[in-house]
Amino acid sequence: MRGITFVVTLALFLLGFYLMAVAFTTPDLEFLLFGGGLVAVCLAFFVPLQLSRD
Repeated sequence: MRGITFVVTLALFLLGFYLMAVAFTTPDLEFLLFGGGLVAVCLAFFVPLQLSRD
């Protein structure tokens, strides 16, 4: 279970950084892309913390 959690949260973390970087090159959707990237990075930290509360 920990391995799957690690892979999913790492993917969310990297996707979030990618979305935040792409936001600077997209003229019309910068707010949505940056906000989506920020939410993805926050989820990447939040999900393992919630799953480790045994």
